[in-house]
Amino acid sequence: MMMDRNTSYALQQLEGRKAGIAGVGALNQGLNDNAMQMAMEDEAARRANTNAYTQGLQNAAQYSDQEFQLNKMQPYEMALQRAMALQGSGLQNMYGAKLAFGNLAKEGFQTALQLGMGAATGGASGITSGLGSTGATQAPQLSMTPEQVAALQSAGKYFPSATIR
Repeated sequence: MMMDRNTSYALQQLEGRKAGIAGVGALNQGLNDNAMQMAMEDEAARRANTNAYTQGLQNAAQYSDQEFQLNKMQPYEMALQRAMALQGSGLQNMYGAKLAFGNLAKEGFQTALQLGMGAATGGASGITSGLGSTGATQAPQLSMTPEQVAALQSAGKYFPSATIR
């Protein structure tokens, strides 16, 4: 619209000066230059708008990624670490119990051997294991005389499951 006014004004000036057809070429060149300048400014504005829109989309994607990290991924990773730590401590406890039970059994067996009971003496006074009706192995039972039980009690190594003969 502004170009049309400028063109009309320029044509009026050419008519008033009687420049005639010679001035129309220059006028047309100016009109073309103005149209080209406007097209370049329009393209630059479109590029700037597209870049701003793209940057806005990238910012929104980054915020979405941060939201996922804070609300989903970090709580999941923390729960996973807690579960793994709990599992690890449970395994350590089981291993420690196994060692403690093994040491206790070894100590009890050695004490029984020192008191003259066990595999070396054989027979009914030794450590025996019976089979139940299902065929399952039962825990070993100590068979001791009252004197042997008293000796274990005084040594602080008495096992309540021992039977006195």
